[in-house]
This record gives sequence, structure tokens and C-alpha cells, in this order.
Amino acid sequence: MVAAIGFLATSCSENPIDTISTVVDVTVSPATSSVERGKMQAFTATVSGTNSPAQTVTWSIVETNKKEATFINDGGILTISSVESLPSLTVKATSTVDNTKSGTAIITITGTITEPDPEPEEPEGLTATQVVNDIKVGWNLGNTLDANSNLGAGATVLQLETTWVKTQTTKANIDALKDAGFNAIRIPVSWAKCADANYNIRADWMARVKEIVDYAVANDMYIILNTHHDEHIFHFGKVPSGTTDKTTPKPVAQALTPEEKEESLKTFKKIWEQIAKTFKDYDEKLIFEGLNEPRTPNSASEWIGGTPEERNNLNAHYQAFVDVVRASGGNNRKRVLMVNPYAASKELVAINALKIPKDVMKEKIIVSIHAYEPYDFALSTNVAFNKWDKNNSSDVSKVKVPIDRAYDAFVKKGIPVILGEFGAMNKNNTEARAEWAKYSVDYAKSKSIPYFWWDNCNFDGGGETFGLLDRKTNTFPFPEIIKALTGVTVAGPDPSTTVITLNPNAPYGWQSYYESLNAWYGNKIEAGDVITFTYSFKSNVAMDHLEIALIDASPAVNWWSELSEFVKIEENIVANTEYSGTAVLTATKSSSGTSAAANRLAFATNTTPTSGPTLTFTTFSIVKNLGK
Repeated sequence: MVAAIGFLATSCSENPIDTISTVVDVTVSPATSSVERGKMQAFTATVSGTNSPAQTVTWSIVETNKKEATFINDGGILTISSVESLPSLTVKATSTVDNTKSGTAIITITGTITEPDPEPEEPEGLTATQVVNDIKVGWNLGNTLDANSNLGAGATVLQLETTWVKTQTTKANIDALKDAGFNAIRIPVSWAKCADANYNIRADWMARVKEIVDYAVANDMYIILNTHHDEHIFHFGKVPSGTTDKTTPKPVAQALTPEEKEESLKTFKKIWEQIAKTFKDYDEKLIFEGLNEPRTPNSASEWIGGTPEERNNLNAHYQAFVDVVRASGGNNRKRVLMVNPYAASKELVAINALKIPKDVMKEKIIVSIHAYEPYDFALSTNVAFNKWDKNNSSDVSKVKVPIDRAYDAFVKKGIPVILGEFGAMNKNNTEARAEWAKYSVDYAKSKSIPYFWWDNCNFDGGGETFGLLDRKTNTFPFPEIIKALTGVTVAGPDPSTTVITLNPNAPYGWQSYYESLNAWYGNKIEAGDVITFTYSFKSNVAMDHLEIALIDASPAVNWWSELSEFVKIEENIVANTEYSGTAVLTATKSSSGTSAAANRLAFATNTTPTSGPTLTFTTFSIVKNLGK
């Protein structure tokens, strides 16, 4: 027997006569329960009988004199209104095969009746539609605060922020974006990695998130703050233990137990209570996004809309999200909030299953989906798929589909939509990417839907190359794409200089790295390789010394691994004074692979500078095995 969920079963008339199912009984678990006013309780139903009857049921509450805000959803999750006056009620599960067969559970209602604030007739402050209409185009601070490489509880904030993108975020980065025409920023954040066993978030991590939010506030930008890559603590379904991304075939997501549902909701609310409290006094340009791409990782339907059970559980999380934020006070009472379909998917089954949460405020909910379309051009790492043409109907239709679906499902009904993530990888096809970006943004704008580009600060060297802003130099290597997105003309990097900014890495001092050595000589660093570095540079601050080394900074080595000894190239450096010379590095071991991150040239100094040194090189030459 299997726990039942609520959707329509296949008609018995479609089955051969000798396999007709007969329903004998329906049982509900738990059979009795106490639920506090303002809280939730998850129930499951089991349908027993002959020939394996369908395990689908419809859920209802027997009492008709309950409060409207007391309800049970299609997934069997009961919500008790905070003003419910009944002392108890009965939950009922009815078989969809035989509606004369049902099971019930008795719920005792506890807790004090709390009268809510009167619901305003009109929304306070900005409506969700006003916010969305004011957003021109947005940018994602990707692979940064959302980076998650299992560094452990002792990792510093800097290590956590730079474990994927090896550059610390600065206000100058956000200033450059605003100057380039972006008036909105999405800040993805993983929280579980910085929380204890009771999901209390580390104060230093919250402070760093707040600091970056403040960079955007200072630029008068719209800001989206979310929970990202926390699928291991927020659950909508489950897969068998040991399932990985290598498992084939992918298993269908299994139903959660009532206890697992409750634990996930409890954890989700705990995280959002802390975020909401920290930012409650920020104005309405700060938008909260409950989840990123909510799904059950490594399940069969992970990217095609999920299962009915998962989608129902997701809707319950969104209701909890809205309730927690609204109850937290300050400007959160009127803050605009954002929700996504299952996996932020463009699939109709996911879009149609999303239920807009009940809210004490009117017109305060945005829906977001993600779209990297056409897939082969935008998201596939196969560089052969590098062409897109606005005159090709197939190319164009794939861009339109997710926009049209979101428009029909939500915008037409007065619910605004944001494309929270989009982008196309660099495949040495800047002209095609710029044409694609211009068409995508313009078409979405015609449907009142703004786009947010996903920027993971990776420009070449393999992997997902969505980089737009070089965060070390605050320049845009692809000015044509910026022009297509925002209409602003920006200068590209100065080809005659190389600029490197060192970032703090306590207690070691200031450190950074240059682009992959692969860009200079290809392949990978092997033990015994001799690298000759010729340079001329100025530093904007005085330094005790500058040293360099070959390093492997790939996830495989979990931070970085030195492939050569550090060599001092200059000492007693005076600010704004030119230094020139040649240094030789000999690799003592091989890198872990051929990726860009695994083959780096690192720069470092000690803790003497009081601000991050910026090194401007007019000569920057790397030669492998000179003379061999």
C-alpha cells in the first residue's frame, strides 16, 4: 500500500474487466492530532482493496462552519486559521475510484485565538506590478554567496564567498553595473552552510550578506534576495539514499512522511524568520524570493515539472514563506515577495500547479521562472552550437515559448512575472549572443517581463561561461552584449593593460589570481614545467612585497593547492611606482585537470596594506618551458 496524493485517477472503464479494482477502505494518518492555531499539519491517506486500487484521494474538511483561512490542500496539508473558533474538526480523504469510501482524522485545535490586523482595502506602498514595470534589466551575483563546496564549519566568510568565484564582491562592482544600465540585482545566497544544527545563521555571514545588499541600496537599485542551493534542508519529495547525479535511471521522487513535511516547513520558516528580521526596515526596493529552483535533486522529474506531491508541498512552503514575512513587522508587512514554479520551470505542468499564496496584502506577489533558451545555444557547453538568428523561426520560437507561457498563466491575470535567470554561454560568438540578448529582452519587455542575466564571472576556459562583468577590473569584456541588454555603451577592457586586484584572505594577507595559464599555452601544469613571467606594473598602495606561485584552485582541491613555491618578485613596493623584471617558477606537482581553475598564477602579499592592492600591468607575459 502506498501513501495517497490528491489528483484525478484513471477511470476504471479503461482497464480490462478482470483487473477492475475494488476499494475496501481508506485510512488517514495520523488518525488523531493536535494542531495549534496558525500552524500546519501534514496528513497521508492509504487506499486498500483488491487489484491495487489507485492511491489518489480528494481532501476535505467535514465542518462547514470553519473559518475560510482554515483549509486542507490537494497534498493533504492542513492549515488552521489563527482566528479559528472551532475546538476541533475532522479531516476527510475520499477515494477517487469509489467516492463512497473515505477515511477521517480528528484534529484538536489548540492555542490562543489571535486577531490579525485588519486587511487594508488597497495595497500599501508599491504594488508588485509597479515594481516589475520599473525594472529595466537585472543582473545575478552568481556563484558567489550561493557557492557551496563543503568547506566545513570553520570556513571564513571570505572562503565561503570566493570558493567558486575567486574574487570578493566590492561596492565598485555594483557601481559599475549601475553605470552600465542595470537597475536591479539578484543576490543568490546559500544559508544552510552557515547555520548550526538548529539552523541559527552565523552572524558574520548575515552581516556580509547585508553589506552586499547595502552596496545595491547605495546605488538605488531593486534587489532580490533569496535562498539558493539549500535543497538538502528544504524538501518536497525524496529519492533513495545513495542516489547521485550519476544514478541512472533517475528514480521517481517518493512521498515525504508527515514528519518529514513538518520538519522541512519548520526549517524553512526558521531560515526566513532570521532573514526577514534582519532586513525588515529596508524599503520596498528589496524583494524577498522564497526559493530558487525548488525541486528534488536527482529525481526523474527534477527538470520537467516534478510530481503532484512535490508541487503541493512546494505550495505549502510558499504559504509559510508569506506568513512568516508578513508576521515579522517593519516594512515586511508591505514588502513585495516572489515565488517560482517547481524548479522555476517553463514546463506547463509546473506553471499551472503553482498556487499564489494567500496574503493579507493585495497585489504583492511576483512569479519568477528561469529560461536559457534555445538550450543548445544558451546552456549547452558544446561549442558547436554557437549560432542564433532572429530570422530563423525555430531559433525565435524557442525564445518565445517560456515568455508566452508565463504571460498567459500569470501576467494576463494581473500577476507580474520576472525572468529571474537567463543567459547564453560564451562560445566565441559575441555577435550572435548580442543579437540573441537584444531579441530576448525586447520580446520579454513587450510582455512586461524583465530579464535578469546569470553572471558566474566565468568568461572562458570551459564550464558554464556566463561572465559579463570582470569583477577584478570592473570592466565588461563583451560591451556588445551590455549594449544589447541595457542600451548603454560601455568601454571594453584596455588591451594594453592587465589589472589584478588582491582580496583579503585573513590571516594570510591579500591574495588573488590571474586567468588560467591555459589561456597562454594550453593544456595543464605538469610537474617539472618551468614558467617564465615577465612583468611591468604599478601598485596603487605601498606593499612590503609581492610574490607569485602556480596554484590549483579547482573544486577538486577544495580551496587551492600550491603547485610551486611562492617566489618574491619585488620588495618594499612604493605606491604608483613602476617595477619591472622576470621571475621563474618551477612546478613541483601537476594540476588536477585541464580546467581554468586548476591552472592559475596566484599573487599575494602580507597584511601590511590597509586596503586591497590593485596592480596595473603594462607588461604581462607568461612563457612555458622557455629554452626547452
